[in-house]
Amino acid sequence: MSSPSSAAPRLRSFVLKISSRCNLACDYCYVYFKADASWRNRPKLMSSEVVHEAIKRIASYAEIESLDRVQIVLHGGEPTLVGARRFDDLCRYAVSTLAPRRVDIVLQTNGTLLTPAWATMLAHHNVHTSVSVDGTQASHDLHRVDKRGNGSYASVARGVEELKRASATFSALCVIPLGENPHEVMTALKGMGFESIDFLFPDMSYEEHLAATREFGETPVADFLIPLLDEWIVRGDLSGGVRILRQVAELVMGGRSRVDTFGSGSLPYVFVEADGTIEGLDVLKVCESGLTATSLNVSRHGFHDYVRSDSFSAMVSRGELPLPDDCVECSESATCAGGYLPHRYRNDARERASKFNHSSIWCKDIKAIFHRVRVLLRVDSNETLRRRSALEHIRSQRGAG
Repeated sequence: MSSPSSAAPRLRSFVLKISSRCNLACDYCYVYFKADASWRNRPKLMSSEVVHEAIKRIASYAEIESLDRVQIVLHGGEPTLVGARRFDDLCRYAVSTLAPRRVDIVLQTNGTLLTPAWATMLAHHNVHTSVSVDGTQASHDLHRVDKRGNGSYASVARGVEELKRASATFSALCVIPLGENPHEVMTALKGMGFESIDFLFPDMSYEEHLAATREFGETPVADFLIPLLDEWIVRGDLSGGVRILRQVAELVMGGRSRVDTFGSGSLPYVFVEADGTIEGLDVLKVCESGLTATSLNVSRHGFHDYVRSDSFSAMVSRGELPLPDDCVECSESATCAGGYLPHRYRNDARERASKFNHSSIWCKDIKAIFHRVRVLLRVDSNETLRRRSALEHIRSQRGAG
């Protein structure tokens, strides 16, 4: 293992992939239908032994790092496949083992298996439930289908209704449906009861992106988000937060990145696969097989071993990949910083790092979005740098005090 990097992240979020299987077959899924098929060799469900070992490792890391708060994200595959009873036991074990620290538990789910019992249990443990739903029923059912090819929207809607009845907290995670009317999508999501919405750029290869732009135009993501941006800023409609728009506005105003879509810094989270393997940014599975692989496992290693390791996955977590050559002279190099790492990948080099030496496939969209925010907020790139410098000075002064 290498010596610790000066950029080694301070982990705060621990993603446990408690199921390596899913009851849906979404056609864009980076786990099951892209380059990496490592899920096939993993147990279908994370065993109780692996769960307990992972949580004990989290507690040890939190003790050494003096963390008073940690986030545990329960992920998959589809994590509700473990069953409500096991999930309940997991929550209880996590809270008791990590006490007296605050434990924020998040469930990332497709929502189709949520029942009254599930919703009541999630509310009891104050679990925040992030539900994957792609806008209108038509756009959702086009991509998010079950193993027989049937749309899943009706099942998701039933699950969300259960969350509402139980007064559980929940939000939407929506892959941007290219070519769809953004206002219709927002109306549909708000109609389901979502007040907080996180839109994701679609994960595509370079070739898939070329096909998408031929069908939907050169900037389909910007074409979707900018009308929502105009409504948010111009009309002052601050209800129903859209996280990616808030993040762009914060970056333009000199703030720090709080999402891995922009910023290109170290990543404050880590993944534990169903067999206990410790890995980093799992969306790299969309690129090629083995990019996230490590030889580390919670049965033998702690999370400090991961952040100090010489694996490519840890190198990514430490933010050690350089800015792409094409981005160095860009006026948004300090804000976008190359965009989301998986969207920079092309299989055109032998060295792994060199395969990411490209601007994002969504570069034109990102530039259009940032430009629109700057026009609306009347903040140019030089003003952003001045504001960032001032904010960093204030933070350093507070730290010194």
